[in-house]
Amino acid sequence: MSKDLLIIISVILVFSLAVYFICKYKNRNPWGWIVLVNVSGFIFNFAPFIIVIILLFLPKEKKEFDSDLDFRNIKKK
Repeated sequence: MSKDLLIIISVILVFSLAVYFICKYKNRNPWGWIVLVNVSGFIFNFAPFIIVIILLFLPKEKKEFDSDLDFRNIKKK
């Protein structure tokens, strides 16, 4: 029983870690995607794979704050 539980927890952690890094690369909020992947695994066995594939094909979002802009150097008129 404990060996099965250890395998299940390790699979959940591996999927969560993969989704976290994919979301960070795509500039998306990872926590909603992690919950979606983990909950969908209990509903349908292949759903986490499908959701990760969908996440990989989504385009990158623009950053909310562009670090190249430095508002301190803007001269006042």
